[in-house]
Amino acid sequence: MFWLIAVLLILLASLFVLVPLWRLLNKAGTDQSDIQNSVNLGIYRERLEELEQELTQGNLDENQFNTSKHELERLLLVDVSNTDEPASLSATATATAAASWKSPVGLVPLLAVMLLPVLTWVAYEQWGFRTELELRELNNLTLAAQENPEQALSVVYQLTDFIDANRDSGWAWYFLAQNLSVLGQYQEVSVALRRASELIEQDQDKAFLLARLALNDYLLADRKMTPQIQDLIEQVRRLDPAQPYILQILAVEAENQNDPQAAITYWRRLLQLAASSEERDFLQEHIATLQASIAVQGGQEETLSGPVIDVQVSLAPGLELAPQTRVFVSALGADGTGQPLAAKVLTVAELPATVRLDNSSAVGPRNLASADMVYIVATASMSGTANVQAGDYQVRSDGFQHAGTHAIIELEIKDQVQP
Repeated sequence: MFWLIAVLLILLASLFVLVPLWRLLNKAGTDQSDIQNSVNLGIYRERLEELEQELTQGNLDENQFNTSKHELERLLLVDVSNTDEPASLSATATATAAASWKSPVGLVPLLAVMLLPVLTWVAYEQWGFRTELELRELNNLTLAAQENPEQALSVVYQLTDFIDANRDSGWAWYFLAQNLSVLGQYQEVSVALRRASELIEQDQDKAFLLARLALNDYLLADRKMTPQIQDLIEQVRRLDPAQPYILQILAVEAENQNDPQAAITYWRRLLQLAASSEERDFLQEHIATLQASIAVQGGQEETLSGPVIDVQVSLAPGLELAPQTRVFVSALGADGTGQPLAAKVLTVAELPATVRLDNSSAVGPRNLASADMVYIVATASMSGTANVQAGDYQVRSDGFQHAGTHAIIELEIKDQVQP
């Protein structure tokens, strides 16, 4: 399709040259006829003036003048009619037209038209995007082969040929790693990812590639942290602190080190980045499991049997507030107003965080157990007080019945309180 369009465009460009040239050269013969007619008419007028002078001077009588004048008109008509006949164009006109095609005026445009396809091909080979088009096709093949080892093996062969001709194509090395991963060749995956990360300079892309390399090496090391993996993690965090693969490694490593609270922190950050509802559901369930284990280990089984609400609080992406800004997280009664049943205070610098509200969080005579239905509110206070004012940022959950058990609520602060 590309080359068909290219040929049509070349033909169209050629017409812009050939049509005006054809008109110009064919006009030469026509102009020659017009010139000859002008010459004949000039001779006729000159001769007629001479006859009129002869008549005036008395050298010719009236009959002689009329006879000579008729003869002159007859000769003019004969000359004009001969010039207008196509079959009798003068040899001079034909020679002029023939010579025009071989002159620089005609020859240079013709040579340009003939060289246009060749120059187009050379220019495309030198500066065109053929390599990018091939790479895009290899990317499509890689995506299609993610669950098909036979197809992935075929793509590996194609990528090997492409890399032989384009050794500095970082994305080709990444696509090679993708297909090798499908084939289970994880040692070779590390080699390809490392080469890709060396060739690609853009920070976000480099962070992504190094994070993939770190995760692959972490799995190869049987989920054990090594100095090499730690060094990769540090490189990535300098480029992109919220890189999901690195958060996943750190969360798993924290669990391996029996540090569930740190693991919850990393899983919570991943939850903010989760793209699908299935992934979010899995992460929320896993976080709840870790939180329950922390409570059990701390001897809080009795507390968990009563109303306990874990509120996962975060700022909306793009919302930037001063780190010292105070954040109030509270549970309100059935109508969502009045004095809080439970409340906790933290700062923006601590977000994202999980805040636990239970009976021990009461700030007045009533606690969570005193209401069946509650609303959870998180407010970033610009004034630093619990009284909500215009300009604060707030988010409010729907009302729900805690039923005296454990509940998990996720709140993202993003809406500004209007006057």
